[in-house]
Amino acid sequence: MAYYITPNYSVSLIPKSGCSTIARLVLKSFYPDKENLIQTGAYPEGKGPDNTLWQAITPRERYPSKPVISFIREPIERFLSAMSQENLIDVDLTIDSIINSTPIPPQNLNGKRKERVLSKNPHFSLQIKQVTPTAKLYKFPDHLTEGSAEIGFIGDLVHINSASRPKPSLTQNQINILNEIYAEDILLYNSIVLPGIVTGQVWSQYSPPPPPEPVDDEILSDS
Repeated sequence: MAYYITPNYSVSLIPKSGCSTIARLVLKSFYPDKENLIQTGAYPEGKGPDNTLWQAITPRERYPSKPVISFIREPIERFLSAMSQENLIDVDLTIDSIINSTPIPPQNLNGKRKERVLSKNPHFSLQIKQVTPTAKLYKFPDHLTEGSAEIGFIGDLVHINSASRPKPSLTQNQINILNEIYAEDILLYNSIVLPGIVTGQVWSQYSPPPPPEPVDDEILSDS
């Protein structure tokens, strides 16, 4: 688990649910020293501040120290986007690796040579694991504008790291299996009937996080 640190909220870092876009907005809005480095940096041709990945330098915490905001994506669409992102082409092997921790052999990685187990890959993990009982929930991308306003982001919303490779088609049997794998996420997503709603829904294995440890507040030192 991980959460971006902002002045008033801990924002869930959920891969393939806007985490690259949100990281850019966090830095632009709340970390002027880092933003200055981004704006004055040297980039290769075709790259710049608003189409580069910034998660690695975005301040985060393992457990939320503030009220939580979570952006939740439609689960099956997120699965397909994750397959595209990870350069995967075989849906059945992908599902099997998620359920049974079966290694994906190199020839099925569409050019990649590394064998992987997808049950440990955060792109395929349940989104609800990042949600607390009092979290304010927003659909991604439908409610990105409303959630950004609540967090206090400044600047234009620029979508970063959208999946660019083709997404596979699904058979009805594959959809049925995915509906089982992501059943809790589907219930969570469907519960978001208004931007910012608090439903109280949490992961079936949820346990409260430990009390936050004192940390240096970089937001204050940068302001």
